[in-house]
Amino acid sequence: MLFALEFDEEVSARSYLKELLKCYPYDIEETMVLSLLTKNPFPYRPLLIFLQYFSAIGKIHIITKPDVPSPSLQHLWENMSRLVQQSGSILPMHQFAFDATYQVKKHPLSHPYAHLPLSHIPFLSEVQLHSVPVIAMAKHSHQYPIRKSDTFLYRDISMDATSYLGICIRIGNFQGIVFLHRKALWFAAALSAMYPITEPGVTYDFLLLFGLQSHRKQRSYYYDQTNALYIGMVSGGDEMLHFLYLKEMILTLYNALCIQKHDLPIHASMVHIAYSQQQQNLVFAGMTHSGKSELLDAILKSCHTRKIAASAYYDDSGILHYLDNAIVSTGSEVSACKDISYVKKQQLFAHYASGIFLKEEDTIRYQITPLTTYESSLQFYPVHALFYLNAKAKFQGWRKVESLDDAIALFLGHHDKEDFFCQTLAAYDHQVKSQELIHEFLTILYTQNVGIYELSTKGTPYQKQFLFERLANAILDEILDGK
Repeated sequence: MLFALEFDEEVSARSYLKELLKCYPYDIEETMVLSLLTKNPFPYRPLLIFLQYFSAIGKIHIITKPDVPSPSLQHLWENMSRLVQQSGSILPMHQFAFDATYQVKKHPLSHPYAHLPLSHIPFLSEVQLHSVPVIAMAKHSHQYPIRKSDTFLYRDISMDATSYLGICIRIGNFQGIVFLHRKALWFAAALSAMYPITEPGVTYDFLLLFGLQSHRKQRSYYYDQTNALYIGMVSGGDEMLHFLYLKEMILTLYNALCIQKHDLPIHASMVHIAYSQQQQNLVFAGMTHSGKSELLDAILKSCHTRKIAASAYYDDSGILHYLDNAIVSTGSEVSACKDISYVKKQQLFAHYASGIFLKEEDTIRYQITPLTTYESSLQFYPVHALFYLNAKAKFQGWRKVESLDDAIALFLGHHDKEDFFCQTLAAYDHQVKSQELIHEFLTILYTQNVGIYELSTKGTPYQKQFLFERLANAILDEILDGK
């Protein structure tokens, strides 16, 4: 499966077309394509099929210097676009122009795994998007859960340095390095939207190999105690090239690091509300598809209607800390990656220009939208109320959890190996430690009279459109005392 095409900084009209021809899975005469597109454009049917095939595939320009002039491909792109339009479709020229420019550079990376050519892999230093990306991915499957390995992951593997791109990211107070197979090169744009890109330093906290070509399909991680380093790997064929496999693996490594520090990873969203010179920070925790993002959006919308200042701190992934005798929270991602299968179109277009879309086969499934800044994600925000979203609740509406024992039973009773209150498998693999942290943090919240609530989010997608609006208004009435 072809996910994206890459072109070097010396690309010309002829080399651009030759790259398309090299990747085209059907027979077509090269001289005919070169002639009809560069000299005398003509809507020859095989040529139109050729153009339609490449119109939806991402095209990435790789440069090594920031002052490299743009290639003179304008005339070629105009010809290609004109032919497609003549065939009955109105498509802009950017269907054939570069969708993104990646600036890369070499870094003298120091690492403990001498059998791997990691120091020869160039690193991404900047991403420039020239259009709203629609990134193709493999179909998601639950057949490949993340597993903690008991043995060293990198022992018997080999890799070609020219097939990878290095990306150094910041997540919380940690720094990690992702080596991305060039088949998944488009994912670098999405990754740079979720986490700030930085230059690799002397030390880092985790390494991840993504897209390693192998007969063994796996998502695994391992703690290298000798080098005090978490390492991860996603391997297999094209079916493993899904952005969520990459994002979940990064969060798993990050969560394992947080648990080591006695912090609690949570699958949650968080909103800040300011009113009458008071501040309220609300955390909405729950399992996947319980409605955390939808409730966050409904709260922001309701606050806007009531002319109350509100802003999102994080969506999907956060961390609870014990600091200065209080439970506080930080975020881990600067953007939100949302399943948009049931989202209204007007909501999508509200963030269209600044968003990135992810496509499974022929269906656009996810949208990445900016949420906060890296500096804001590092700040410690006191937790003033904690809500557990339960899509399997046996009651309607919501309730305040009155006792500590009830709260502990609620949060610990929803443990599930695939996903639960503590984010992804990192928490499951450290289950004893995670349960201790949940017990400890809930005890502190109750001691300080921080409200804990359970919300029923059970219902069909159509019903939930109105459910979250009602819940948002009820929560604000409770928190703001009806204001």
